[in-house]
Amino acid sequence: MTRIDTAFARLEARLAATPELLARVFAWLERLSPTDDPADYFRQRRTLPILTLPEWVGQALGAEVDDAFFDDLTYSTIAGYCQIRLLDDVMDGDPAADPTLLPAAGFFHSEFQQAYAKYFEPDHPFWEWFAKLWFGAVEATIVDARLKTITLEQFQRISALKVSPAKIPIVATCLRHGQSDGLPARLGLCDRLGAIAQMTDDVFDWQDDLEDQGRTTYFLSQAKRRRKRKEPATAWILREGFAWGVATIESWYEALADDARALGGQELVRHLDAERAVLAERAEQLIPGYRTLATLADVWPS
Repeated sequence: MTRIDTAFARLEARLAATPELLARVFAWLERLSPTDDPADYFRQRRTLPILTLPEWVGQALGAEVDDAFFDDLTYSTIAGYCQIRLLDDVMDGDPAADPTLLPAAGFFHSEFQQAYAKYFEPDHPFWEWFAKLWFGAVEATIVDARLKTITLEQFQRISALKVSPAKIPIVATCLRHGQSDGLPARLGLCDRLGAIAQMTDDVFDWQDDLEDQGRTTYFLSQAKRRRKRKEPATAWILREGFAWGVATIESWYEALADDARALGGQELVRHLDAERAVLAERAEQLIPGYRTLATLADVWPS
């Protein structure tokens, strides 16, 4: 049984006393999943591997595998993700969002936090990290919603705050194994992975973002800055912007390569190699068509 399977069995057991909540939560997770199995939603590949990165960090630290500990981290992270996803979907006006399910966020937060209680006493420094990182995600959500244009510095800061909850199990892993000195570098690794993941979403989902008049991304901000005079942002994206975005992401992967091996071990290196291959394949499928469209639409004066 995988850690994800163990987590979902635990989730079902924890909800057994509240059958209505159990049914609603699992129905919601099934809608998110690409299959009928809600656990498959968390088996999908992610550029920022939130469920496996803490264990890879532990391996890079030379720590012995502690299955119970990493099972708890996996369960906690799934619960924390569910809480954030519930709130984000409602805030973003997602058509699939279900505001009537928002009370379940309280359950998810309790499960997310409680998993750490057996490992860290109330006065342990871990809890200062926990509060700082959790509040950082809240701050990012509020700030991001208000920005009308985003600079690279703002993008890096906000994307780092957005992935703050994913840093909590990394902090737990380092502190449990007496490796507090290694925290800054490994949290920085998470920041950089988060920036790559966010930029990838922004570059490949630019059409949806452009149609949503209230949504601002760093990529669309660059389109507005770099386009020709009187030219729509779409024209720059089709002509050169999409290729620029992909090249930017690739350069971030390249800059991360050595640190990934040192801080996350060979498993993280293999993961990033696979992600880079997927990035190249997706771009290769789209760029020729975009350039053709740019040629047909190149009617704006410079």
